[in-house]
Amino acid sequence: VPASKEEILQVLRQHLADKLHWPAENIASDARIFDSGYVDSLSVVDMLVLIETRYGGHEIPVIELIGRLSTLDALSQHVFEQTTKKK
Repeated sequence: VPASKEEILQVLRQHLADKLHWPAENIASDARIFDSGYVDSLSVVDMLVLIETRYGGHEIPVIELIGRLSTLDALSQHVFEQTTKKK
């Protein structure tokens, strides 16, 4: 059973919270992840590796995280759609 969009969002939010040593509820799902300081060039690669290994290996170009996938909401929706498309 593929993970729901909400489950994916929680995994990504918790991943960032762990890296930042912040409570997960302090990570806004609608904030732009680079502009908010949630990720930098190194930590974003770590997050993409998590997505690729946990949700099936589909690659997401880093440039997409600056554009259309710049929030955790958009990113988790994209991962959800890609995961369910595979099934």
